[in-house]
Parts: sequence; C-alpha cells; structure tokens
Amino acid sequence: MWFIDIFCTIIDFSKTYHGALTAFATIVIAFFTGTLWCVSRGQLRLQRAYGFGGCGPTYLWGTNGTPPPTGPNPEIWVLPDYHNDGLTPAYVELLLLATCREAELPRRASYRHARRIIISDPTPPDKVKYRPQIEPLHIDMREDNLMFYGRYFYRDMIGRRRYSSFIYRLRTNGNAERVLDVHRSYMKWT
Repeated sequence: MWFIDIFCTIIDFSKTYHGALTAFATIVIAFFTGTLWCVSRGQLRLQRAYGFGGCGPTYLWGTNGTPPPTGPNPEIWVLPDYHNDGLTPAYVELLLLATCREAELPRRASYRHARRIIISDPTPPDKVKYRPQIEPLHIDMREDNLMFYGRYFYRDMIGRRRYSSFIYRLRTNGNAERVLDVHRSYMKWT
C-alpha cells in the first residue's frame, strides 16, 4: 500500500535527520514565542489605566450650602476629582495643586511651590468621577482670573508610576473653564 510506503519514508527521514529537525522545530517555536511576546506587550500598553483629573465642582462661598465668605474678595470652593478611563485599575497616590495670577503663569508647568496632597486611593476602570477625601480647597479670588493647575500621580496595575495634568481658569463668579492655549506641559499625561 502506498501510504505505508510514505509513512516508512517519513520515519526513515526523521531518524536520519533527527538533529536538524529538532533544531528547525526549536527555531519555529522560538519565533512564535517571540511573536506572542510582542503582541502581549502591545496589549499590555493598550489595556492599562488611564487616569485623568481636574478641578471638579466650583462654587462661590455662600452658595450651594458652602460657608459664607470670610473676606472682602470673592472666595471659591473647589474639590478636585479624578477618574480612570482605562481598562485596568489605578492607584492614585498624590495630587499637586498650584494657583497663580494669569499674568504670572510660568511658561511651562512648575510644581515647585505646589500644595502636595497625599491621596492613596484605588480607582476602578469605570469612568466614574471620584473625589479625594480632603477638605474643599478655599481659594481667595484676589483677581478676576486665577489659574488653577495640577497633576495627579498614580500607579497602574503593573506598578508603573504615571501622571495626568490639568489647568483651569477660575472666575470670580465661581465658574472654572478649561484652558487650552498654554504649554503642553500643563495638560501632559503618561
């Protein structure tokens, strides 16, 4: 029978070239292992935490259940918030916040004199806005426009430290607006 002849030929070939076939099979397995590693690594970059934050709700003191103002200038109540738009959990560790007059805004974001707030908060990947367990920030509006900027630091599920930055313009009427016409370091994220 012809198929028995083919089978015997294959067996003889494999006995004769056993070392070469093993080497070839090892190279093929290594190639597919490398391909799987590259694809998995790319997926890890895509399926990670993407943390973002901002100034959250803002109110004039004396409105919406906030205490009455303490000085002659308008005062604003700010409670920063953050959320995770990624596919894996994040662990928010630190928040840096700074305010300055619009005319004194540094060309690039500088957090040297920023207020440091330790957060230590897990954030699930649910796109829900969370607020750190801190007292609302009390900002005395010395001028019509104050710049309010900051940076959240968090760790993703594989332990890499990442950050997300934001910048807003605070108004004496209690509103906050996102600022886009500044150096990219004010909105940078990793």
